Amino acid sequence: MSKEIYQAYDGTTALYAFVQRPSDGYIWDPSLGTPAFVVWNAANVTNYDIPLVASGKMYYANFPVLITTAGVYQVFICARAGVSPAVSDMNISQGFMEWSGSQEITNLSVVSTGNTDLTPITQSIQQLQQSSRVVQNVIDETKQYEKVITIENL
Repeated sequence: MSKEIYQAYDGTTALYAFVQRPSDGYIWDPSLGTPAFVVWNAANVTNYDIPLVASGKMYYANFPVLITTAGVYQVFICARAGVSPAVSDMNISQGFMEWSGSQEITNLSVVSTGNTDLTPITQSIQQLQQSSRVVQNVIDETKQYEKVITIENL
């Protein structure tokens, strides 16, 4: 898979993403010799960015394939104001991505593989309930599972 991280924007601004592990708040640091999740340090913000490439008014980046642990990760997309990423850059969007350890898990991927085990979706819902303040309606394309949830913790 590729281009799992994407954002519509003006086509002229430099955008970049951060990937955070919600379970402990650690941030992905691709600059290390062996990339890893690390404790956030504002002085190292330029180490954490994943540049998005513009194609017209759409921007794309690959989710880091070196993240091999399955789970739900938070992705922040920021607009770079200066020459390099800075803590003062505007966060233009954020969301959650469920990662299998090698690719994004979507409701569509559950249906296309014929996998009717909805455990990953249920686990994602539970993780989101513990780490967000979002109201979501979660439904899979098979119409076999539907759950409306209100997530209030942050």
